[in-house]
Amino acid sequence: MKRTLFAALAGVVLAVGIAAHALARAEAEPAAKPLFRDPVFDGAADPVVVWNPHARAWWMFYTNRRANVPGLSGVAWVHGTPIGIAESRDRGKTWSYVGTAHIDLPPEVAGPPGTTTLWAPEIVTAAQAKCNLLGYTPDTTRANRDAQSNLLGYKSPTAPVDADVTHHMFLTVVPGVFEDWKHPRRIVHLTSTDLRSWKYVATLALSSDRVIDASVHRLPDGTWRLWYNNERDRKSIYYADSPDLFTWSDRGECTGVGERPGEGPFVFSWRGHHWMLVDLWRGLGVYRSDDFAHWTAQTDNLLAQPGRGTDDGVIGGHPGVVVNGDRAFLFYFTHPGRTPDAAHAKLDTTEQRRSSIQVVELHERDGVLSCDRDAPTFVDLGEPPAAPAHYANPLIEQRADPHIFRHTDGWYYFMGTVPEYDRLELRRARTIEGLATAEPKTIWRKHAAGPMGAHIWAPEIHFIDGKWFIYFAAGEAEKIWNIRNYVLENSAANPLDGEWIERGQIDTGWQSFALDATTFAHRGRRYLVWAQNDPAIKGNTNLYLAPLASPTQLAGPAVRISRPEFPWEQVRYWVNEGPAVLVRHGRIFITYSAAGTGAEYCLGLLSADENADLLDPQSWQKSPTPVFTTSEANGIFGPGHNSFTTAPDGADLLVYHARNYRDIRGDPLRDPNRHTRVQPISWRADGTPDFGVPVPETAAPSPR
Repeated sequence: MKRTLFAALAGVVLAVGIAAHALARAEAEPAAKPLFRDPVFDGAADPVVVWNPHARAWWMFYTNRRANVPGLSGVAWVHGTPIGIAESRDRGKTWSYVGTAHIDLPPEVAGPPGTTTLWAPEIVTAAQAKCNLLGYTPDTTRANRDAQSNLLGYKSPTAPVDADVTHHMFLTVVPGVFEDWKHPRRIVHLTSTDLRSWKYVATLALSSDRVIDASVHRLPDGTWRLWYNNERDRKSIYYADSPDLFTWSDRGECTGVGERPGEGPFVFSWRGHHWMLVDLWRGLGVYRSDDFAHWTAQTDNLLAQPGRGTDDGVIGGHPGVVVNGDRAFLFYFTHPGRTPDAAHAKLDTTEQRRSSIQVVELHERDGVLSCDRDAPTFVDLGEPPAAPAHYANPLIEQRADPHIFRHTDGWYYFMGTVPEYDRLELRRARTIEGLATAEPKTIWRKHAAGPMGAHIWAPEIHFIDGKWFIYFAAGEAEKIWNIRNYVLENSAANPLDGEWIERGQIDTGWQSFALDATTFAHRGRRYLVWAQNDPAIKGNTNLYLAPLASPTQLAGPAVRISRPEFPWEQVRYWVNEGPAVLVRHGRIFITYSAAGTGAEYCLGLLSADENADLLDPQSWQKSPTPVFTTSEANGIFGPGHNSFTTAPDGADLLVYHARNYRDIRGDPLRDPNRHTRVQPISWRADGTPDFGVPVPETAAPSPR
């Protein structure tokens, strides 16, 4: 009996093992070549792949050229094209046809009924993107359209925008079917609540009447940039900027890219750099940037050499990239029949017109992109993390002066002041919530003697010009209140690795109590903001701003942009400290912390117009009242020393510390229970931030 039972169990185990092995092997199957062919017109091209949160699947939008329609002369087969949709429910491995996008265009944009040409969709999802951020409310009556279009830089908006819409499509529209390339082409903005049905918002007022192939990316300051092909200017790459996806200002030719003709630009951030791929018709040109403004061309093009796979034996064109964790996948299309022999014979049959979608994994080494289109591509697109409506607070206990930095490598990095004031810790996680349990690593300790020997406070990590920098404050071991600002540098791709090198004290122009340095870039110039004492002025610390020549050296004298002048800034101590910068909606906002570090601690707000001279103190306006204060009702006291970050969907978040009790035993600086907290920021109709009140705790901190 036992022998029979054992044999039966062994059989079950073997069967399960075989099944598991088969499942693992199936899951490890590489992507097919081709990845996808359109079953209607067989002309899938210009792919863009996005996550559909409504269907909980990956969707591919593509231009559906009419490759198999007989009797079309010239380039008429490239016109009259709908936008096709394919879907993957197995993490991008296989794709099935869904149908076409429902595009609602006004007649003056679409052209004659049944002839509309739609090319090269670009789709982004942005939280809280509202057309009324500038006080603009759409009026769709014919009489008011022109006035509104002049105000916003649009042409003829014809549909009101739902303030809760999150999906945005930027689409090339040609008003008809033509046999040549000599007709107007424009980029339009549409919005959707489900990714299937799209409503027209506006036609973008760009550099000419022949513009195609939009690529949109959010910049580090929260604004947006759109790159496109200006066919009137040698098919050069141009760009435009927007604070909110609705109002656009054309900036002209893209320096470093526009000099070479090309089309289908696609911009993405990955492995510490920003990348642009451009279809040069001889492979994909690769450009790299650290600031989205200055681009350097890579010597070798991608997909310039034909592959050996099915439908992959020609150059690849019009890229779309999905960054998923540490990996990046390049989607592109081919014309399998456009071989050198066919081109030589000037063939233009269905075989030369049809197109297929392919995929290959990207690789990066020493700032150079490559791919091997003949190697198996094991596509694995995970579901993007969703931003929670509310975060568990406190996020991290006993970490004051919190700073969260969201990097282009997909990681969130966290630093904060430890209660012992003796070291710098760094941790990272894929999500903000994950920072709570991420293992902190001590990357630097205070000196036993001399400078940087006491009061290790307020560390911030920044990625500048391809390197990591940490700004922090420290006193001397023998004179603990001789506090100054210092910098560490690390050139490793992962700041948890590599060596942190001490770059010394930041010389601010005079020697006095100084702390809480932060940095930001605007209009191609980098600045430093910090708090420092001026012996000639009553009070403890003021806020100063100066341009930077390098991450460690000022380029000019500091200017004072704020001092404690209101009674709420002078409780216990006369303090302005802990600046944090947020660039949104045409303005530079600087929050700061005021007063003592007990329940009186609060946030103030400075702002300046984005076009103003930031080094002119008169450019800065100051709120006469605090913008974020103690909430007795919610049991949160002394909120302050904040930073800003963004959720995965782009929503702005406030990061700050606070206690959950008012009464402090002894010196507040010796009380360790300033906990890190996170909550969303709202935006008013005039484009200013509304921080609300500190939210109540959702997780019980450890006992005092």
